[in-house]
Amino acid sequence: MPREIFISHSAEDKILVGPFVDLLQTGMNISIENIFCSSIPSSGIPSGQDFVDYIKNKLKDARVVIPIITRKFFASQFCLCEMGATWISGKRFLPLLVPPLTYGDIKGVLLRTQVTYINEPDKLDSWVDDFCKAMGMEKLSFARWGEKRDEFLKDLSEIIPRLEAPSIVPQNQHQKVLDELDSYKEQLGEELKEKECLQEYISKLEGIKDQEEVVKVKKRYTSIEDTYKDLVEKAKEKLDPLPNIVVECLFKYLNKDPMHVSLEDQKEVFLAQDNDYIYINTDDYTCSLNTEDLTVNEAIEAVCNLGAFLSKANANFIDEKTKEYKLAPSLGNRRFWVQVLRQHF
Repeated sequence: MPREIFISHSAEDKILVGPFVDLLQTGMNISIENIFCSSIPSSGIPSGQDFVDYIKNKLKDARVVIPIITRKFFASQFCLCEMGATWISGKRFLPLLVPPLTYGDIKGVLLRTQVTYINEPDKLDSWVDDFCKAMGMEKLSFARWGEKRDEFLKDLSEIIPRLEAPSIVPQNQHQKVLDELDSYKEQLGEELKEKECLQEYISKLEGIKDQEEVVKVKKRYTSIEDTYKDLVEKAKEKLDPLPNIVVECLFKYLNKDPMHVSLEDQKEVFLAQDNDYIYINTDDYTCSLNTEDLTVNEAIEAVCNLGAFLSKANANFIDEKTKEYKLAPSLGNRRFWVQVLRQHF
């Protein structure tokens, strides 16, 4: 039987999560059979099950996800991934915030999400109303709920000071986790869209006999083609404002080749330096990109995104583009820049 309530929490916050699950049972008459909480033996992961796969399946089954947000929660990559998966799936998300964390601590992570302090009675009452609506339950008897809530809050006042703070994570590592989470969210979103598109694509093909029409439909519904076209257009858009000599320098930069200043290019090179696009090393007369310049930086990012796509594209797609262009679609191929990105340098 699917468990409709998923408690997302750090395993190191077990002393808090146990009483909260008890509150759900005694104060709201929720059966333990309807709750998944990995820290509770009767509601957690059976022996012999793959930990990650089991949690993924339970998250998929859930109707409501309740993150218990503590300092340890943000230090757990599992918790952050569960939160990201919840956003992607569109499930009802009812987070509870545990002091000493404040709204200011989470505003960059839970932007535009209603978050409730777990230790404030009135706000907890409002949270319960939202929970009942999400679960399709009737409104609770206040007498029963109020008594159990007060017992929980009394215990909570002693539990919170015992919750350990996580080891301090360097800011760059924290940002890396958040960036990876954004990347996973974007990837999952694209996969869901691709699945819907593929189903429509199959239904279209089933009724087509003409081969030319089949080719047209394939191009229309192949998301990899659309993604590629968007990346190419974005790269062209960001490269076009740059002078040819700067594009040449960017080409060399991406391919880790030094850019030497020739006599015939001196005028363009010095003009590019005057406009802050590049630096000139007078020791060996080589050029370096000014990566702090916004126009240069955006061009590098757009071209690198295209390069990353090409490096991960399947062999069939690369073969198709090679036949279409009569050259290898690669950022290391100067003809690709000229023919596809329309850059002449």
